[in-house]
Amino acid sequence: MPSERRMTLILIQNKEMTEQSLKKEAKSAVQKEMLRNMARYDEKYVFVNREQFSFELNMRSRLIEASRALAYSGAEFATFETSRCNPALWILTERGAFILRYGVPASAGIRDIFSNGKFYAFECATAIVILFYKAALDSLGPKAFDRLFREIILRDWRHDEDLNIRTQRGNDFIPGDCLYFNNPDFDEIYPQWRGENTIMLGNKEFFGHGMGIKDAEGVIKSLNQYRYPGSARSAYLMSQTTRPDFKYLYFFSPANSSGLPVYYQERKIISRIGSTVQAH
Repeated sequence: MPSERRMTLILIQNKEMTEQSLKKEAKSAVQKEMLRNMARYDEKYVFVNREQFSFELNMRSRLIEASRALAYSGAEFATFETSRCNPALWILTERGAFILRYGVPASAGIRDIFSNGKFYAFECATAIVILFYKAALDSLGPKAFDRLFREIILRDWRHDEDLNIRTQRGNDFIPGDCLYFNNPDFDEIYPQWRGENTIMLGNKEFFGHGMGIKDAEGVIKSLNQYRYPGSARSAYLMSQTTRPDFKYLYFFSPANSSGLPVYYQERKIISRIGSTVQAH
C-alpha cells in the first residue's frame, strides 16, 4: 500500500511535477491510474523529458493490451518439458527453449505467438518475457525492434540485454508491472504452482499465464488449491516489482529525436532475474 505521507516525486528535466500538471499525458483510465500511483508512492520517478514520461505510460498500456491478447490467443500453459512452438518460425530445444530460426525477423516471431497461439505452450516466466517483447515491438515499431533484438531465445527469464529486466523490492505497484504471488507451501506434486508471475492490468485485475485474468483474491485462491495437505499458510503477493527498462527503450522509439545519451552508449549491463522471482 502507498505510504500515508504524500510526496510528489515525479521529476521531469529536474523539475518536480504534480499529478495535476501531467493530467494531459494520461490519456486513458489505466494511464490515469499509473500517474496517480506514481504521484502517491514514496518513490522517485525521473524522466529526461515529457516524451519519455509519455512513452513509459504508453508502453505500459501496450503491455496490458498484450496481456489481454495473450489470454485469448489460444497459447497454453506448459512445463519446460512439454513446451511447444510454431516450427515454421522457431526451433524447440530439448530443454524447452524457443530459438528463432535464421532469417526470421524477431518481430515476426513475437507476433506469431499472438496470432497463432494454438501452436504454442510455455510456462509463466517465459510468458512475461514474451509480453515485454510484444510491448516493446508495439512501442518501437518493427524496424527499430528488429534492429535492437536480432536473435531471440525464449525460455524462463532469459532475455536480450536491451530489455534490461530488473526486479526490485517495494510496493510501488503500477499497472504494467510484473508482480509475483508466492505459494510457500505448494505441493511438490505440482511444482509449477509454487507461485504465479502476473501483469498488473489496473482496476484491481491481474493476468497470469495459465490462470487467466483475476483479481488478487482470485489469484491467491487458485494457488491455495495447490498447497500440500494440512498447510495453513496462504499464498500472498510479494513486495517486489519486475520491469523492463522503459526509459532506455524510449531512446529507440519514434518519439525520441535526440539520439542515445552518452551514459547509455557504452552500457555493458546484462541483467538477470535473481531468486526473488520464481518461475511457474
